[in-house]
Amino acid sequence: MPHLVRERLYFGDIKDAIAALTDSSSTPTFTHVLSVVSSASISFITDCRPGLAIPTEEVRRVVAGEEGAPPTAAVPPGTLMRVVERAGEGLRVTRMAVPLRDTEEENLLDHLEPCLDFIDDGRKVGNVLVHCFAGVSRSASIIVAYLMRSEQKPLEVEEGALEGKLSCIHCGARLGYFNWSGIQCNCGSWVTPAFQIVKSKVDISTI
Repeated sequence: MPHLVRERLYFGDIKDAIAALTDSSSTPTFTHVLSVVSSASISFITDCRPGLAIPTEEVRRVVAGEEGAPPTAAVPPGTLMRVVERAGEGLRVTRMAVPLRDTEEENLLDHLEPCLDFIDDGRKVGNVLVHCFAGVSRSASIIVAYLMRSEQKPLEVEEGALEGKLSCIHCGARLGYFNWSGIQCNCGSWVTPAFQIVKSKVDISTI
């Protein structure tokens, strides 16, 4: 189940995204989905469940260096930045897909502002789901950044908004809180955001 963070704002994993895009009777019903996963293609989601098909209709594709794309010196020309599309039954969901791998080398800051604007716009009309693959690193990082911008509160305060809402990828146990420096689960795994205002560790290292 996706986690409610603020009114009309949820975060979750790829299973939550599948439900949001395929089940119009689910509660809550989502009008906007922000996918921050390794590939912008809808096939990245449908491949997770054999036989699954999700209809899409592309609205906009933003490629670094092309006319209309914001200047981003750190991103090589020709790099796909994001895709906006209508998706799901009746194309009822607006989905923005940002292709970001869960690695230390990726720079979230190159993609952050459009993500935060998408969340803002979505909350004005309906429920927004922010998801990555496991619902721990990329989605949580964007949620915290969004709350810092929208509520004008420091990082330490907004980290608390995710308390009790994260799970260990290794064993599935519920973690107590969100911390940029990482949390050690009882199973021995360290869960650490790959994406920060300053780049840091990758998601998990097992002792």
